[in-house]
Amino acid sequence: MAIEIRGAAVALLDDPLLLSARGADGAEPLLWRARLRDDDGRTWQASAGNAEALTTSWKPAKATTGPLAALQSLRPVSLEVRVEAPDGRSAARTLTRTLVGEGVRIRRWREPELLATLHLPAGAPCATVAIDATAEPAAAVATLAAPLLASRGVLALVVPPQRDGSSAPEALRLAGERLAMVPGATGSEPVVLRAVDPFGAAPPDGPDAGHVVLPPGVATRDEAADAAARAAVWDALLARLGARSRTRG
Repeated sequence: MAIEIRGAAVALLDDPLLLSARGADGAEPLLWRARLRDDDGRTWQASAGNAEALTTSWKPAKATTGPLAALQSLRPVSLEVRVEAPDGRSAARTLTRTLVGEGVRIRRWREPELLATLHLPAGAPCATVAIDATAEPAAAVATLAAPLLASRGVLALVVPPQRDGSSAPEALRLAGERLAMVPGATGSEPVVLRAVDPFGAAPPDGPDAGHVVLPPGVATRDEAADAAARAAVWDALLARLGARSRTRG
């Protein structure tokens, strides 16, 4: 019997790969593989004993590939998935993973006093956050995290380094004032989150944690950045904000 890969064809990038191999003997070990090309045309690949583990197993195909998958265009990503059985049977399928959910709007503020990018969810926001992205290389984290947070119902404002060299506290203060005038923003003060180094270990989580990490599914070549631990921190943040959780079986 031929093998067929079953599962959602389109999902958000941070969603786990919940795939199954129809026609495979449930007792036999399967090898799952995946490939994607980033905005720079660089290839990333992964292999694992189950499909869900693929997104925490990304490795660059070449030594010259940069430290982080280039996805800043926020275009949908094509994911080539393949499953192989010990008897030689195999199946392949191309999936689409998106960084910007349906109905999400992105507006860039280029005011003399404030540079920022606003991410508006499709409906009424469950929470409002201001992401401090004034430090590098953490700014890349905010660029990818904010649209995914908005896709899950969070109104997110990213505050990057300012043209005039304003300090992070001053830029965040101005951002809070602007957010108060955005229709639909939650009435309370925005939750301030600090984007953390994407190449470091995942920070400890807790009820008062004020950080945002690189979202699950984003490939990085640094083995010190534990992708599984990072995913757990991401899930905890979604729960704390009351955002829609990542898809589970």
